[in-house]
Amino acid sequence: MYDVYDMGNVHLPTITTTNSRSKTSSTSIPFIQLPPPIQSQPQFSPMYGKDASSTFTHAAYQNTQRAYQPCLKEAQGLYQALNMYHYTHPNEKLNPHCIRRLASYVVQAWEVDPSEASITEIASLMHHLLSTTASKNDTNEDMDTILMEYAHKQQSSMPTPCPNLTLLVAIRYIDRLKKRYARIRGAFGCSYRLVVVAYMMAAKYIHRNLRLVIPIPTLVDEQQHMHYARLSTERSTLKQEQQQQQPHRYISSSPPTPPASPNGSCSSIHSSSNNTPSPPPPATTSSSLLSPPSSSSNNQSVTQQALRALRMEIEFLHFLQYDLTCSDPTSLVRLAHEDPSHLHHSFPSLSLNNDE
Repeated sequence: MYDVYDMGNVHLPTITTTNSRSKTSSTSIPFIQLPPPIQSQPQFSPMYGKDASSTFTHAAYQNTQRAYQPCLKEAQGLYQALNMYHYTHPNEKLNPHCIRRLASYVVQAWEVDPSEASITEIASLMHHLLSTTASKNDTNEDMDTILMEYAHKQQSSMPTPCPNLTLLVAIRYIDRLKKRYARIRGAFGCSYRLVVVAYMMAAKYIHRNLRLVIPIPTLVDEQQHMHYARLSTERSTLKQEQQQQQPHRYISSSPPTPPASPNGSCSSIHSSSNNTPSPPPPATTSSSLLSPPSSSSNNQSVTQQALRALRMEIEFLHFLQYDLTCSDPTSLVRLAHEDPSHLHHSFPSLSLNNDE
């Protein structure tokens, strides 16, 4: 997913995986293959080049799905954190100081040459994610109703009812990766991709777990809706028949309502075309954010972007040993909103940024 360098000894020889068929080539900067995950997981070859799409095998798919397997304890913790946000911090985004601190940590922990411009760019990305991936919910609506719509009627993990929690969980994944590979640094721009992919993974993990604890809506409402629709159609049909039998009774009245049918009259089509609302703006997706705005290419197809996001997701999961658990997510909410300077209690590696 990212070119990584060992910052401890720049004169280390090039290390390659045992499964690699290519001969070792010497470079000025040694490329380090991260250690493999636990033995029960298959090893994937590096996902570079034209054959990258072939790396998504059935085994990779199974392990990816296993990483998002919901857990009752995890689901209950995430549910409590979401309720805490809804009742104590409704419509409240992470404050700029907290976002700046998180962005500074990601850049300083992963970039070979961290700069103030990179920190500003990551902070802008986080603000953008919080604004564009939030679901548009009524603040007065019951939280259970919001989560029921999100968990069972929404097939995609985004938009999310709580982007703040999603971002905090994503940063925890990045912090966990840093704890596993403390000496590893990425190539220029890796922190941008890390944040996007981790945010996508956190959103999917939260969505899968909430399905476990949010009650599934019963079929009573749907059956009643179908019943009322059928009665409405029957009434309109009977009304039209009565008009045909006794037309004089309806001369001065308004035109009857036509029966429910996919084929409308020309006037209704014309009026509907004039009143058609403008299409909503395109939703922000993780694949469209994989590259910084300065390096994005307009000619890159959506399929290529999705494939690229998939490759990065698989590699991120591989390096995390397919562990996406998030213990005590409510502590993230408290520390982020009450005292952002204590975030290092939830992100141990955040103590690297003593200057913030």
